[in-house]
This record gives sequence, C-alpha cells and structure tokens, in this order.
Amino acid sequence: MIRLCRSGSRPALPSLRRSGSGTKAGAIALGALLFGCLYVEPAPQQPYAAPVQAVGAEAEAPAPLIGPPEASPAPAALAPSEPEIPAQAPAEPQAPLIRLSCAFEGGFVAVIPPSLADLEDPRLMGVLVGLARDPERWEQAEAYASLGPFAARPCGSEESPTEFRLVAGEHLILAGWDQAPEGAPNGFTHRLTLDSDQLATVSLEPGHLSHRWACVDCPTP
Repeated sequence: MIRLCRSGSRPALPSLRRSGSGTKAGAIALGALLFGCLYVEPAPQQPYAAPVQAVGAEAEAPAPLIGPPEASPAPAALAPSEPEIPAQAPAEPQAPLIRLSCAFEGGFVAVIPPSLADLEDPRLMGVLVGLARDPERWEQAEAYASLGPFAARPCGSEESPTEFRLVAGEHLILAGWDQAPEGAPNGFTHRLTLDSDQLATVSLEPGHLSHRWACVDCPTP
C-alpha cells in the first residue's frame, strides 16, 4: 500500500544546478519540498482466515454420532410349563376273583349263584360236569337249562389254578372228585361272599372233601 505522509518540518532545500544530474536531483528535492516525504509502507498483515465451507442445501450433513452397540435385552425367562395330562376316566373297580386248585387228579370245580343250587340233588355236580363235556345233550333237560352258563371246569394245580371272574355278591363253590376211592366223600361245597376287587384262593386236598355226589362224571342226564 502506498500512502502520502508529511513530516513535521520541511527539510532545507538543496541548491539546484543545471547539470543533468543536478537537474535530476533538483527534481527529486522539489518533489520532496512540494509533497513532503514520500515513502512506501508495507501492507498491513491481514489475519489469516481459514476457508469456511458454505453450508447450504448441497452441503453434506454431518454423520450421526454412533455409540457402541447396546446388548439386546435378554428375553424374559418363561416358567417351565407342566406337561398337559389328559383327563382320564376313573378306573372301574375290578370284579372279584376266585382261584381254585386241587391236589388230586380228576377234580372238577364250579361257582354258581346259591339261588340256582339244590344241594339236595345228588346229581348236581354231575350235571355241571355234563354241561361242560356235552352241553347240547345236557341243556335239553329243562331242569338244568338255567345252569348252562355255570358249567364245571377241570380243577387246576397250585401253579396254574382255575380262575373264575365274578360279580360282587354271594357265591357257592362246588367241587367233585371223579377218582375218589369207593365209598369216600367226593364233593365239596362252600358259600362265599365277595366284594369288588377281592381275591379268594381255595386249595383243595382229599381231606377237604365232605360231601357225597351220586356221580361226578355222570353218563346221562
């Protein structure tokens, strides 16, 4: 920057000569006289201004501040569910059971309702055995037709007894020994009342026989 400045006092004028060099020096002195001191001042230092990026519609928005990832919340613990159990109907009570065994060969057993038994009939056990061996023949006799469902069965052993699944109530157990010694008792009778779920076990030996049947394996009705 160039500016004009004036000193506080005017300098003394040098003498002018007409020489070429003098004329030149005189011109310079004249200029100093007329205009004062003339000097060049360096331009003042301007403070540095950092380039500023314009902010406008086209300016790129600053990136969002992203912090560290947060752990996902743990799922709530579920209470262990109990297994679903289907409803079941209450178990029906078991029917009473009678197990009969004989310690002798050739024995037969039967269980009948007392109302159908005529213990005065010496052929009663023979009829029950006949109904088991030849049901068509023995069922023809009207007097024994009602005993058909209660036909006698061979008496089993202790290892494999004969079983009768019954209904609750009173029952009559009958037994006969076809090979009993001549003149010896060959029959057994016993009344028994059973409730539901009850089991009765009867083991017969020859000495338990006290009843006499006319025949156990009767040939004809």
